[in-house]
Amino acid sequence: MTFIVSFIVSIIFTLMIGLALVRLQEARKIEAKNKSMNKQVRDIQASFRELVAPLYTDNIVNVMSRQRLTSIVTNFFVFQPVSEENIERLLHIVESCRGVFDKCRIENTQYPEEFPGVFDKFIQSIPISARDFKVNFYNIALPTILEEFVYSLDTLSGVIEKDPESIRDEKPFDIRGLNEGLEEPVKKTQLPPSMH
Repeated sequence: MTFIVSFIVSIIFTLMIGLALVRLQEARKIEAKNKSMNKQVRDIQASFRELVAPLYTDNIVNVMSRQRLTSIVTNFFVFQPVSEENIERLLHIVESCRGVFDKCRIENTQYPEEFPGVFDKFIQSIPISARDFKVNFYNIALPTILEEFVYSLDTLSGVIEKDPESIRDEKPFDIRGLNEGLEEPVKKTQLPPSMH
């Protein structure tokens, strides 16, 4: 009888140790994945800052405008969880901006008088407050802002005919109220936000 009890206790003890080791291994995998994703986010943010740097060296943006541009990526995870899907969305945003910023450098050299007004309208469209960088900003407002900016750049180069004076007089895209009344999607498996 003692043998059976000790055998059962040893099996239970072995199962508990095995379960604890499996949980510890899963926790380590999750921690490694979180670290990897946070590193990816930091790399993307650094890449975006490097993308904005030539605009600063070419005197297209000043320090305040540069900060406003970089806030697009630094505030991405303020109201969103760090997940593989959101990292992919951030990469897509960075690539969209890459094309636009390359076009800025070209247009600035070709149209030095008209470009600053168009670019200022674009900068004014980017929110100042971190609370405005919600999911709807990235899904709705930012693509529209970039599209309108590219359209304005195309009008400068004559691809689209429009009076440059009317472009300068247009108001920036207004995102106020865009985030109100809309539910933010929440994933059940949220990972901790990255460290900026």
